[in-house]
Amino acid sequence: MVLVLFFIALLIIIMLILTVIIFSTIRISIKDLKISTNNIKNKTMCNTAYKDTVNKCNSNTEKSNYLLIFSLYFLNRIKILSIKFDRKKMEKLITKMHLEKVDIQKLEREIKLSDIREVINIKPKVSYLNLDIKVGVDDVLVTTYIIPILCTVFTLVLPRVTKKENVNDIKYVVEPIYNNGNVLHLKLESNIELKIINILNCIFRIYRSKKNEICTKNEIGKNKIKCSV
Repeated sequence: MVLVLFFIALLIIIMLILTVIIFSTIRISIKDLKISTNNIKNKTMCNTAYKDTVNKCNSNTEKSNYLLIFSLYFLNRIKILSIKFDRKKMEKLITKMHLEKVDIQKLEREIKLSDIREVINIKPKVSYLNLDIKVGVDDVLVTTYIIPILCTVFTLVLPRVTKKENVNDIKYVVEPIYNNGNVLHLKLESNIELKIINILNCIFRIYRSKKNEICTKNEIGKNKIKCSV
């Protein structure tokens, strides 16, 4: 009798966990993210012997003390837990996970178009966006083309990832910066919602695709061995 009750309790717990997974959403809140990258166009000043001048002319990137909040919501209303990361915590996390040592080129070679499609199928939803971008490059003509391209991308993508009730909370500004070298100023505050079931489904599909690919390569290798014998 005790064993039966134990299995019933275990089954109830499993059902509760599955229910939470199916009907839960991860909300990522980005607060006060500012990125400023400058690469000053006037190179004659950079050839001087003074360190202060050289430091000003070098390419540099500045980041604000942003805040990332990862929250788990049940039925998109009841908050279950929340984890906050500021800039220092994120840098420590990246160091602990050795993410700075990741070979980007190798990662790009391993990522396939099918993987990108699966990630898109997660179907993220943006419930709030306040984006301000100022961008410029050495070539004024290229800068002139970049701005409408960015605006077109936002115009095409945002309606697909925004709910109708949140349309008034979506704001973005894209402005050009001319005759100042390669410059990017970005300010971002946003809320992004991801359904856990979609994330798990994406991970499973990518895993299955990679596993099938490995099995296919192994079968081809065996057939080659058989043919050569």
